[in-house]
Formats: sequence, C-alpha cells, structure tokens
Amino acid sequence: MSIGKNLKFIRKEQNLTIRDLVQLSDVGKSTISDIENDNVNPTTATLEKLAKALNVSVNDFFHSSIDEKNKLKSDTEVELTNKDKKDIEKNLEKTLAQLEKEDGLMLSGNPVDADDWEFIKTAIKTGLEYAKKVNKEKYTPKKYKK
Repeated sequence: MSIGKNLKFIRKEQNLTIRDLVQLSDVGKSTISDIENDNVNPTTATLEKLAKALNVSVNDFFHSSIDEKNKLKSDTEVELTNKDKKDIEKNLEKTLAQLEKEDGLMLSGNPVDADDWEFIKTAIKTGLEYAKKVNKEKYTPKKYKK
C-alpha cells in the first residue's frame, strides 16, 4: 500500500476529515489530498507534521501491516451504538478530568499544552472505541450478530 493510502487509512481510522487533519497538522488541504491520491511524494517535513498530528510514527505511513489490517476488516465489522458512543464520551471525560488533576503532566518530555490535549483526547478516544469494538466482537453471541 502506498504512503497516501496508508495516510488516508490512518486518518479515517481516527475518524478525522481532511479539514480536521489540516487544523491539527498545519499542512494544506490540497497537499493532504494530493498525498492521499498519490499525486505527489511528500517531503519528510510534511510526513513528520502529519505523523505528529495523527499521533503515529512516520514509519507507519510505510508499513504494509496497515494494508494487512485493512484486509482483515470484514463487512460485518462491529458498529458502535449511540449508547456505546455516550459511554465512551463519559469515560473519556472522566479520564481527561483525572489527567488534568496531575501536577507536571508531560508529553515527550515537554509540559502538556492545548495542542497536546487534543492529541491526548484523540488517542484516548480512539483507544476506547477500539477496545469497545473488540469486546463487542469477542463477547457478542453469534445469534445477535448481523
């Protein structure tokens, strides 16, 4: 899979639009679109900005494991219900409230700023959604699966 396809896959996995990624990365909309459509080869600096915004390693844009992960997704992938989404939001808010109480919270050796909070929030939310989907898939009896 190409860098562009991997970028698009990672962005969509995190439920981000191109506009969201523009705001998080400070990379232009047309540049992101061109990369995702394999119309340009991105610079290292651009890849670093995108990786930081998506909270992934630059290497993740080159990994074929993303392609394998994409192939493993089935058409019967578990969907989150509105109740699941509300539960995730409650858990997210509780977790963030606990983190805000911590003195001297650091991320990569630097004090956490407003941008870091967005990365942290996105990472925690993505993790909670993934865990919920995995558990629903694992523990839902076959007769209740579509």
